[in-house]
Amino acid sequence: MRKFSCFFIGLFLLTLSFNAQSGPFDELKKGLEDLNTVQESVVSEIELTLPEYSPLGKRIANGEAVYSDTFYWINADGTIASTNRGWSRVPKPRRHLVYLDRNEAEKELADASISPEERKAQEEERERIAAEKKAREEEAAAKRRAAQAEENKKKKNYTAVENNAATIVAAAKCMENYWLSAQDEKLLKDHAQKEIKDYIAKGLVPKEYANKQIKNYRVMLANFGYEQMEMCELFKVTAQMLRSQTEEDLF
Repeated sequence: MRKFSCFFIGLFLLTLSFNAQSGPFDELKKGLEDLNTVQESVVSEIELTLPEYSPLGKRIANGEAVYSDTFYWINADGTIASTNRGWSRVPKPRRHLVYLDRNEAEKELADASISPEERKAQEEERERIAAEKKAREEEAAAKRRAAQAEENKKKKNYTAVENNAATIVAAAKCMENYWLSAQDEKLLKDHAQKEIKDYIAKGLVPKEYANKQIKNYRVMLANFGYEQMEMCELFKVTAQMLRSQTEEDLF
């Protein structure tokens, strides 16, 4: 009986000593409680304005199949989690905010931690920059189209002068070989010269270019022979067409 009394008295004194002063276990417990309090405070102070869907989440929600082993997602507490075991490992409540790149998730999280006013201002700034970029690209494209159209027009003018120069030289060769009448040769020559003079007068082609083409074709057609007879037949048809244009209408 005395032993039991001593045991209970000792237990009472031990309990009293723990209540009277805090030991190392109490300090550790208090430190953990303080840490949890700080963590909860930090999380509560972060107001996340996350979108309803990430771009990838929207695509998947619309039925697109995305084949990848690695996915990232944003948790409700603002942390980023990931898996390298495929779509099935992404938690269903977080499948609307999924990403294939961690940087994209971090950027989304950074945008979500700002105020709605700041987010709106950033979106407006991005839209402004995108609109300016699009306007510059459209202006550059318009300039390229205009330059190409001008180049095509210039090429067309030079080609027309070159063809008329070839007609003048070739028609004369046809007449020399008695494959074209003098009347047809003169009609073709006068028509070709008139067109060339019009291009020169309008400043579309320099006269130096026209004279150079005449000289070039005289060299190229120096050995005019039977191979070019078919060309002379075409000149006859062309001359007849030109002659018909100058005839008066009967009715």
